[in-house]
Amino acid sequence: MDRLTILHISDLHIRTGEEFEYDRSAVLGTMLERIEKDRHEKGIEPELVVVTGDIAFQGMKEEYDLAEEFFTDLRKTLDLHRENVFLVPGNHDVNRKSYRPRDIPSYDTVEELNEELGDPDYREDLLKGMVGYFEFVESEYAHLSPIKDRLIPFIHRKTVQCGKTVEIIGLNSAWMCRKSPDEKTIAIGEVQAKTAFDKAEKEDRPGLRIFMLHHPQQWLWPKDRKRCRRFFNGAVVFCGHMHEPEGSNLHDQDGNYCQFQAGAAYITRKKKWPSRYQYLTV
Repeated sequence: MDRLTILHISDLHIRTGEEFEYDRSAVLGTMLERIEKDRHEKGIEPELVVVTGDIAFQGMKEEYDLAEEFFTDLRKTLDLHRENVFLVPGNHDVNRKSYRPRDIPSYDTVEELNEELGDPDYREDLLKGMVGYFEFVESEYAHLSPIKDRLIPFIHRKTVQCGKTVEIIGLNSAWMCRKSPDEKTIAIGEVQAKTAFDKAEKEDRPGLRIFMLHHPQQWLWPKDRKRCRRFFNGAVVFCGHMHEPEGSNLHDQDGNYCQFQAGAAYITRKKKWPSRYQYLTV
């Protein structure tokens, strides 16, 4: 059967410190047990794992070392290769101590934003708080190598077991994150979305196109969201951030796309949100 099952997890919030070690292992350990049970008792066999950001808590190397321990256990549980795991950054993957407190990007027009994000020197400064994330990905997940000086987290094509071609495009929606709350003040950047789309369009149309980013569309700066909207047409979009699961099919005069938002895999056991993960079968 032409079927693909994807495991979608988000918002791991991995942090260091003995006070979090037991709490984290209790929640994520139980998650791995549940996923193993899903596989062996329910026959759920995901081929791909998509992780939509907030892997770390403060974007620090030590946090990514702990995260990789979890990802290693997850791959063993699912009997999957490293190349079947896909990651994008979230707001917690930004080390905010890398910036001055008042160093908060703000733009009047989309053109101003595109000019800064599109310039390699400006972009290096804008992304300096995400060095920990990118170094982790570049060292552990070579198939997710960033494109154009880290403007685009990755573009990857894969033939899945049913023979279909799946194209997965990772986008960075967290590069402007400096403060909370930041609803409707952050952006993907049309220059990022268009560059990724144009590069992908040079290949034959895939059987399924997937976009991954941390923030749901409704969280983004409206001017940028309107500009980027057309690139998602006909795709499946995975996101997180809200700590609540949600799915929707947007169909308007510009086309349509499906958006699936995952709940948080782990915050701490004391928070109001339950720990969640989800599957999508296409």
